[in-house]
Amino acid sequence: MGHTVVFTVPLDPDDDVGIATVGSRPGWRDHFLAQWAQLSPARRWRLAVLVVALSPIIAGSAQRIRGVPTWFGTVVVGVAALAALVACGALGASIARVMPDDAQLRDRLGIAAARLSALWVGGAALTVATGPAVAWAAFHEQQTESQVTPLVVTLLVVDCAAVAMGAAVSVVRLWRHPLAVGAASAVVLALAPVALFVAAVPAVSTTDSVVRYAFTTGVRDTGGLSLPAYQCGKETVVRYRAHTERSAWLLMISPLAAIADAPVTTASELANAEPGSLALVQAGLRSTRVGPDAFSGYCYQPTSLGVPNAVREARYQRVESIGLAVALGELAAFAFAALVVVSRRRRQ
Repeated sequence: MGHTVVFTVPLDPDDDVGIATVGSRPGWRDHFLAQWAQLSPARRWRLAVLVVALSPIIAGSAQRIRGVPTWFGTVVVGVAALAALVACGALGASIARVMPDDAQLRDRLGIAAARLSALWVGGAALTVATGPAVAWAAFHEQQTESQVTPLVVTLLVVDCAAVAMGAAVSVVRLWRHPLAVGAASAVVLALAPVALFVAAVPAVSTTDSVVRYAFTTGVRDTGGLSLPAYQCGKETVVRYRAHTERSAWLLMISPLAAIADAPVTTASELANAEPGSLALVQAGLRSTRVGPDAFSGYCYQPTSLGVPNAVREARYQRVESIGLAVALGELAAFAFAALVVVSRRRRQ
C-alpha cells in the first residue's frame, strides 16, 4: 500500500514549515525537500546569488578604473568572500525553526540535519557564484592550481560555516527579521576578530633587549694602502615590540583570514610577493603568527647573516598554512551549535 506525503511550505521564513502526511511519517529526504522548496522560489535567494556574483566584479572593475591594479586580486577575493559570507549567514537564518511536538531527540536531530543540509546546498551555490570573480583574480595574479584549489575549498567551507552560524542564531528574532540577524552575525564573525586583534596589540607589546646587527667601519692595510673595511658588528639594544604570535589566534578566527591563509605558497613566493597581492596578505598573516625576530638589523654579506630576503624566507618557513584547518573547525563548531539549537525548537 503506497503512502502519500504532502508538503505545505510557506515562502516566508518567519512562518512555520508544515509537513502533512497520510499513512507515514516524513523522513530525512522529505524534510530536506521541504526546506529546499521553501528556498528555491524565493526572490531574496535569487537576488543574493546575483549580488554575490556581481559585487566582486564591480569592485574589481572600479579598482582597474582607479588605476590601482596592485590590490586588484585582494579586493576581488575579499569582496567576494565577504558578500558570500553575509548571504550565507542570512540563508542559514531562514531555516525552519519548528519541530513536531511528538518527535524524539533522535528524530529532531535528523530533521535539523536535513534542513541544514538543504541550506548547505544553497551555500555551495553561493560559493559557485563567486567562481568568475575568483578565477579573474587568480588569472590576474597568475596563481597555480596548488594555490587556487585550497582557496576555493576554504571559501566553500567558510560559507557552509556561515550557513550553520545563521541557523544557530535564527532563534534571535530581532525585530522579527532573522535574516538580518544572520547577515549581521556573518559580518561580526568576519570583522570582529580583526578589530579584537588590533585592540590587543598594546596588551602583547613589551620592551625587549635584542641583538642588533649592523656594519662597522674599520681600516685594513693592503699593500701599504689603508682601505676601508666593513665588518658585521653587533650590539644589544632596547626595542618596544608587539609579540603578535600571542594574539594571532584572534585574527585567524576571521573567515577572511582563513581564506587568505589557505593557498599553498612556498616561502620564496611569499618573500617575493607582489605589492597588494594575495600572497603578500598571506605573508603578513604568517609573519604575524611568527612574531618579532630575536634579533634586529641585517648585514649584507654572505659571510654574516645573509640578505634580508633569506631572513624573510626563514620566517615564513617557521609556520604552515592553517586556513583550511581553521575553516573546518569553525564549520564543525557552528554545525554542532545549529543542530542543538534547531532540534530544541518547539511549536509555540
